[in-house]
Amino acid sequence: MVGCAHMGSIGLLLGKSIHGFIAKNGWVLNVELGTVLVDMYAKCGILKIASWVFDMLQDRNVKSWTILICGSAQHDYGKEALFMFEIETMV
Repeated sequence: MVGCAHMGSIGLLLGKSIHGFIAKNGWVLNVELGTVLVDMYAKCGILKIASWVFDMLQDRNVKSWTILICGSAQHDYGKEALFMFEIETMV
């Protein structure tokens, strides 16, 4: 699915379809699957949904955090992502 992000609007449509399939079939959004979705949305510049998927993850790892922070920074939201990271590490 990460490859979908490099395919432009067709890739985004395909990625959204896969995300819909996951939700419709009640698949558990584990860290691996969630991180791939966050990556796809972040690379496509849809940071609101990327953050929403990230927030839904019960478990997060270095890769999921890195993808969110880098994706946010690429679209001029780096400060917000780092702020969210600082808040999370304080809890």
